[in-house]
Amino acid sequence: MEPRLSLILMMTTKQMNFFARVLLFFIVLFTFNSCSFLSHSGVNQYNDKGQKTGRWIIYSNDDTARKVSDGYFKNDLEYRRFTYYHPNGRKQSRFVYGRNHVYGKSHLKVKFWYPDGKVMQKGKSLFFIDDKEVRYVYDGIWRFYDEMGKLTEKTRYRMGEPVEFIYQRSSEDSL
Repeated sequence: MEPRLSLILMMTTKQMNFFARVLLFFIVLFTFNSCSFLSHSGVNQYNDKGQKTGRWIIYSNDDTARKVSDGYFKNDLEYRRFTYYHPNGRKQSRFVYGRNHVYGKSHLKVKFWYPDGKVMQKGKSLFFIDDKEVRYVYDGIWRFYDEMGKLTEKTRYRMGEPVEFIYQRSSEDSL
């Protein structure tokens, strides 16, 4: 009786090994397909008119292959969020467009960073595009910071022109 029992257990072990291998194969296959799908699908695409659409990630064309920009396009225009990077890989600037952004009429939030990652300036702007030019102007309150991260100036702008100096750090404050 014992030899039959061990044969049954051996067969069961062999069957279990087979099923374990098949299961492992499908898990690995699914994982690779999922990762590939998540990382490449829908990035850097064009619409039917040949315009950039959806998420775009641009890398430098030199040997470093560093990220230059990462953001979204709709009909060849930036929308939602767009981030540019310094050569060291840290953020250089970020533009955040409102949900119903209309170029030249709606504000967008803008932030610039120093190469070390400290905020350089931030505020709201208007961005104009027409057949002759692309124009970006401060519009609203802007805050400016020194390399140490200290506020140096707070100014209200209207269509690119300063209309009110809310705060300006004196030279004595910086010592």
